[in-house]
Amino acid sequence: MTTSPRLLVHTAAASRSLLTSLLAAGLLAAGCGQAPEETASPSELPPPAPTPASHDWSWSRSHATITPEGHLEWAPEPFAFRTGPSVRYIDFEAGDDANDGLSTASPWQRHPWDPEATGEAAATRGVHTYVFKRGSTYRGTLVARDSGTPEEPIRLTSDPNWGEGEAVIAGSLHVTGWRRGADHPDIPDPENVWYADLDFSPRNVFVVSDGEATRLALARIPNWEVSHPDDPLNEWWTWDQPEWWRDHWKITTDGGPRHLGIDAANFTREADYYVGAVLRTEYGNVMGTPYPTRVEAFVPVEDYVDLDRFEHGWARNQAQGQRGVVFQGMWFGDSTNIRQNHRFYLEDKPHYLDAPGQFWFDRRSGESGRLYLRLPGDRDPNTVQVEAARHIHLLQDIASHRTPARLDILNPQQTAALNIEGVSHLEVSGLSFRFTNTHWDLTLQAWGHERVANGAIQLRGTGENIRITHNAFEHVAMAVRVALLNDRATMDRLHVADNRIQFLDHGALALPDGRTGGSAGEVRILRNRLHDIGMRPYRNSHGHAITALFPRTMEIAGNILTRAWGAGILIHGGKGGSSEADVPFARYLIHHNSVIDSLLAADDWGGIATWQGGPFYVYNNISGNPGGLKYTGSSRDGYAYYQDGGFKNYVFNNVAWGRPIQPGDEPIEARGSFYQAVPNILNHYVNNTAHRFDIGTGWSPAGGRQLYLGNVWKDIHREVFDHGRQKEDAAAEYRDYLHETIGYSRNVFRNTPRIGTLEGTGYGSRDSVEGFANVAREAGLWADDVGLATEATLFRDSSAQDFRPRPGSPVIDQGVRFFVPWALSGVVGEWTFRRNRSDPTVIIDEHWYMTPYYINRFEYRNKPTHHLTGVNITAGDYRSGSLEDWTEAALAFNGRDQYARLSHEDMTRPYHYRVGNERRSVAGADRVTPDIHYGNLLIEAVLRTEPGHTGGVLVAKTDGRTGYSLAINAAGSIGLAIAADGSAHSLDCGVPVNDGQWHHVIAELDRSAGLAHIYIDGLLTAEGAIALPADTSLSNPGDLTVARGPDGDHFAGELDFLRIARGTLADAETTIEELYAWQFNGPFLRDFAGRPAHGQRRDAGAFEFTGD
Repeated sequence: MTTSPRLLVHTAAASRSLLTSLLAAGLLAAGCGQAPEETASPSELPPPAPTPASHDWSWSRSHATITPEGHLEWAPEPFAFRTGPSVRYIDFEAGDDANDGLSTASPWQRHPWDPEATGEAAATRGVHTYVFKRGSTYRGTLVARDSGTPEEPIRLTSDPNWGEGEAVIAGSLHVTGWRRGADHPDIPDPENVWYADLDFSPRNVFVVSDGEATRLALARIPNWEVSHPDDPLNEWWTWDQPEWWRDHWKITTDGGPRHLGIDAANFTREADYYVGAVLRTEYGNVMGTPYPTRVEAFVPVEDYVDLDRFEHGWARNQAQGQRGVVFQGMWFGDSTNIRQNHRFYLEDKPHYLDAPGQFWFDRRSGESGRLYLRLPGDRDPNTVQVEAARHIHLLQDIASHRTPARLDILNPQQTAALNIEGVSHLEVSGLSFRFTNTHWDLTLQAWGHERVANGAIQLRGTGENIRITHNAFEHVAMAVRVALLNDRATMDRLHVADNRIQFLDHGALALPDGRTGGSAGEVRILRNRLHDIGMRPYRNSHGHAITALFPRTMEIAGNILTRAWGAGILIHGGKGGSSEADVPFARYLIHHNSVIDSLLAADDWGGIATWQGGPFYVYNNISGNPGGLKYTGSSRDGYAYYQDGGFKNYVFNNVAWGRPIQPGDEPIEARGSFYQAVPNILNHYVNNTAHRFDIGTGWSPAGGRQLYLGNVWKDIHREVFDHGRQKEDAAAEYRDYLHETIGYSRNVFRNTPRIGTLEGTGYGSRDSVEGFANVAREAGLWADDVGLATEATLFRDSSAQDFRPRPGSPVIDQGVRFFVPWALSGVVGEWTFRRNRSDPTVIIDEHWYMTPYYINRFEYRNKPTHHLTGVNITAGDYRSGSLEDWTEAALAFNGRDQYARLSHEDMTRPYHYRVGNERRSVAGADRVTPDIHYGNLLIEAVLRTEPGHTGGVLVAKTDGRTGYSLAINAAGSIGLAIAADGSAHSLDCGVPVNDGQWHHVIAELDRSAGLAHIYIDGLLTAEGAIALPADTSLSNPGDLTVARGPDGDHFAGELDFLRIARGTLADAETTIEELYAWQFNGPFLRDFAGRPAHGQRRDAGAFEFTGD
């Protein structure tokens, strides 16, 4: 039992050493609580006292069903119909806007936000619940002109007891009155074609039969279908392009640089058949997503290509006498490369309407024109329901509705002045969004018109507390898109959950979307079911399913995704590589997602991808069969997990599996399970399972600070650790490698002919574990045992993706316990006290803070660090700690002459960096260090004292008159001391921690609130006022010392973890209960299914053996 915290704040007058005088005088000795009766190591500490239900942390739930075999299945929370005190009813098919809308007997036809609403409906404003009738299809678009309140949101929903079926909001028109016979001279077989005249221009047409929608293809050649599940492009035509690498096919026309493409087998008609068509083609060398461009001409090759420049006779003969199409590259002009065997097709000409299941629209006057189609089986369209897409957005805010057509031509002042009126406190649930249109010009990039990139629900203004749940999104370009218009626009508390999303063109969810634009706070994407996403991306987009750019916090969990034409989940964190913003805090949780069959039409990404700054917590996910089939049809470049320029990733308990694709005669293995493209740092891969890939991991190791622990590598055909320069930095030259911060330990290898390479060691690839371990040992790695190789059977049934250990498996008890700290704000020092095998006096700092001088991801590895230097420290002073079991990760201090330090000079000296071609420097107060100035302060430690120890300083940054210190006082409790402007303040708690047991301690100073807190073992044990004037700085020229004060006062005991931050728990949008629950009972202490270690220690890989 503990008592309530009691205020204990002391103030001392000026003296020679204020902080020391407080400690020496025993002013910190007064008790404010009683010691717990029993204590234990943090990994075994009991959870905090019972807490409210709100502390059932979302990150601790799977948000999906975990099958006995270790698969994930969709488990949406059930839909609950909720209304507020004011309810309005809408029935598009039987309602009337003149009604009062107050009951199901008097519904409106249209929603008040519909520009076409009239009467009572159009006049209604305010906060209401709007109930759409099920079984009725609403046709129109809504512009949100009202917001709810924190107490009462506006709701758009449906009542299961009113109507049958789904409440549909459609962007289409049900077209009737079809006539047989095409009157256009270029349409073949006109007698099989039907037409109808429309006053709008549909780019998408659908047929609905028995409740199922079938999309008609825009008239195209060839008439391809998806006949190969792993290669949906396999029926497309292929370019010839002999000797493409010599740039023969990049030509100059009157319009400027262009591409010339030839296909001797299929380009056999006259120019009119090709010119004006939309061409969708792959490109290279990487990414390759087919993009739309216009065929500008059809010309003889010899008019533009000098055949004498060909090196090989066969290439010259292949080109001679051919005609080709002229078109522009992905980024216009002759950008990118079009290579031999890249696939392509042509669409959107009347000539191509030659088979059932296609349509073409002849745009004649403005938006009006004639729609021609042939239904599957050449059915009569008057006998079925044909839906022609009309509206691009189904629900948008005012900022979206009023966005000008071109944003790229605005100057900064015009951009800043844009209307950012958004919507807040809105719930959208229980609805089905279908059949949206696409911007007419299919060849534009997003900047070409604001309607190119779009969403069924699109938000571009400031908003908060928006929930989009329990809906269906089918046959739309994108389900939800948030693209903030400028830096004034903000979005916070955006939740998208429990939706069914399938058959989408551009992607599924972009939350938020925009490299420049405003600030996004909390974003949560939970329990959505996604299928067949990204089939027709717009130019320079790639069909990624779930994307987010730089929210402050994000949780993505329980999403089940099958068949993504681009990446499955692709998240950018922190800030962009060219941004000079200060980003002290971010936190990203990506867990319990299943992404199967990603990268169907793209390469050089991953099924689950994290970019830029974390911390990213990537755990308990499944990424299976990442595609990435390359243009040659003989290689793949898709990865299960991708950290291309991703930093501070904790990747644990994940499953990665591949399977061969056989587009031709030979099967092609999946490329890799984990990939990093640049010299990434602070990424740790722990207790993961990888099965059947070409490589296990790719990483450029120049920056060091990476760990590979307790992973299982099975059927890795080429190399497990491809740890040398990658394609992105192949030409770079590195002089120094921080090998002492790299570790390989307790991995398990089966059927892995080559273990790998570690660049910078002077050795090449090593086939055996023993050989790689010898290299690691000589390089002085953090951990060098690497693991074990075996021929024994590891899993129950890996062919069925059942990766549970079988009885007697070598993975049992081979894993590791690894510590994953919870993200805090403004971290300036983070030390785990792992023994440095190259130099035990150097204690590695692993803090991550994206300061304004974090520019250029290739240079993040060189940003200032705050390594500690041990004084009188030897290798023998490192111990087995409480948090990790794979190395000595606690440092013992003798209480006499041992301590660690970071000099004030080191932490304030100039750091030089570049922004483009401009050389800049940052020094002194402008560097973000443990030298605290005017902001908040938090100190966190995991410690064990010698029994009865008192008076030792844990950490201090002070010159004796100004600064801060955390210490064990004369009563054996924790005290925080703050000194500035000639006076000192202290807060302490009487709960003893000097009992020889492990304890977790946090002390924080909230300058804005004028309060300090001390937490011990997850409980608040002291709170008191420490009010400092806003212009009072704690900066001082003293060194940062650990286990010693400015005048001695050495600490006797062990430190397992120490962290200093410039922000409080509140700044990190967390609580002591959440931090403690994560760090001492979190998912990294359990397996994929949430099970704790069953035997002597954790099993290697994602799954724990349960004994059955």
